[in-house]
Amino acid sequence: MIPAAARLHKRYAELAMPVAIFGGADDKIVDVEAHSVRLHQDVPQSALNVIPGAGHMVHYEIAEQIERAIRHMTRAGDGTQGRFAVAS
Repeated sequence: MIPAAARLHKRYAELAMPVAIFGGADDKIVDVEAHSVRLHQDVPQSALNVIPGAGHMVHYEIAEQIERAIRHMTRAGDGTQGRFAVAS
């Protein structure tokens, strides 16, 4: 973990907003278990989406699904902020 992230790690649970975490199952740069899954465990209100067949640049590979997830999370008053499914 980089030093700046290590310093903030203890405060992740204080995040009050919905957090979407996307990881590519076939990422060759970072280990999804060591990073995305661990972050999801540290941020209680997070939603984790590990995308089969996607690599490190998952935000380019499924840009439309990520945009939909962000729009869904930012809707006020629907009671589902922070929880969503990424559908193809």
